[in-house]
Amino acid sequence: MVMDGAPSVEAKSFPMPPSDNLKDRLLDDLAKSGFASELRAAEKFKTAGWQLTSSGQVFDSVDNVSKELDIKAWYWGLPKAQPTDLLVSFEILGEVKKTEKAWIVFDPSGPIQVDRTFADKLLIHSHRLKNPDFVAVKIAGQTSAAQTHWVGTGIHEAFKKPNAPSRWFRAFQKISRFAKTRHADMSLFPPHAPALVTLFHPLLILDGQLFAAKIESDEICLREINEAAVQFSEAQPDVNDKPIHVDVVTLNFLPTYLARINKAHVIVTEKALPDDRRTKTED
Repeated sequence: MVMDGAPSVEAKSFPMPPSDNLKDRLLDDLAKSGFASELRAAEKFKTAGWQLTSSGQVFDSVDNVSKELDIKAWYWGLPKAQPTDLLVSFEILGEVKKTEKAWIVFDPSGPIQVDRTFADKLLIHSHRLKNPDFVAVKIAGQTSAAQTHWVGTGIHEAFKKPNAPSRWFRAFQKISRFAKTRHADMSLFPPHAPALVTLFHPLLILDGQLFAAKIESDEICLREINEAAVQFSEAQPDVNDKPIHVDVVTLNFLPTYLARINKAHVIVTEKALPDDRRTKTED
């Protein structure tokens, strides 16, 4: 009942916290969908000092559609550590996959050497540096291939039905295309801009068990691993088919992996030598 002369009060609805039963159902749905794994991966990037974009949507010029990336992150290092005449920027384009079934990387056990040819399997752009080869090798030294001393040739998803689509291939396809596109865009960088080092790195983060399989004495041997590098390329029209290394790391191992990539950033920041030459147009 409203008294004469009293202001009327409209009924308002306030958001109520979900019931315990609904919360449990929502948390279960997040876990099953894989979104909880994405949240945990994003939090590990933030803890390691990386910045994540508010939207991971990118345009796939090959399929002519927009797609979403689970992780699109940048690392510039500590502001005080960045020299005024050099910009070092690392970018990771990642997909997060949750699985109850193990993934197995094929290990051919071929010897690798971390040199300039090896570093060419990474998407590194250097601009106006005196020592670009040195920089590329130092970055490559912190990646999964250099740390494990082998490069995989493919992945098997355990217990997958033969006619079921391959999750790892679709993920590799997406992140490698976007990383190559970002790398190619650097050709538009102004020639008289300051010295620059950029890394565009595709990464698959697995919330599940990861194994390596290799042949020893004519027997297949399995071992559980935390990370692996896989060489990947696409052989189809309108696609850059350059073979590149895509790193695969387990979600629990991600902080250790990011610490290594951050270490590479520190080394490059300290050791890269900007080209001091100036042209008349810069004076």
